[in-house]
Amino acid sequence: MTPCPICAAPRRALVYPRFGWRFDVCDDCGFIQKRNKPSRELELQTYLNHNNSLAAPGYADYLRDFIKTALLPFFSGEGLLDFGSGPTPALRELLRREFGLEADVFDKFFAPERVYEGKSYGGICCVEVLEHIEDPLAAFALFHSLLRPGGVLGLMTLLHGADDERFLNWFYMRDPTHLSFFTEETLCVLAQKSGFFLLYSDGRRKVAFRRL
Repeated sequence: MTPCPICAAPRRALVYPRFGWRFDVCDDCGFIQKRNKPSRELELQTYLNHNNSLAAPGYADYLRDFIKTALLPFFSGEGLLDFGSGPTPALRELLRREFGLEADVFDKFFAPERVYEGKSYGGICCVEVLEHIEDPLAAFALFHSLLRPGGVLGLMTLLHGADDERFLNWFYMRDPTHLSFFTEETLCVLAQKSGFFLLYSDGRRKVAFRRL
């Protein structure tokens, strides 16, 4: 088995018997990586089944809370990128409508043009996206390259509790498109290796980092 791609510690295997899914678990930094990747067709269909529009009950409040706690207190520059916007760019719409902020959007399925190329940003939002990315270290390297020094990276991904039994009974793990799972420690190690430092964490799902 290969070492943990984030902290290089040895990993162990964990199996979800119901579907035969296999995971590589790092007990040092807490990173859990799923080996079974969904087909592109299943991935797309899963995203289309999500109701992540501002009309969905509670979704606007969910995004508003993220903006107010993991972005605005730390964002002072110009230019925002919503990385992984989903089928409808709800975050961009809310930023524009309620906070007077404009944001570029990128999504590998729904907004695949790499609008960020040749640009630099004061802030990047990555809301419920990191768990879908197989190589989070590469993602953080991209975010670092796109942010200006001092820029803020606001993340939202549900953190796991570093317990095998709880993990195997966790609803978040059962989404077939979720490939990477983190603790706060995982994200801090990932950030340190990528040129970021921690600004804020609610200990559950919202985290903000500053680019060095």
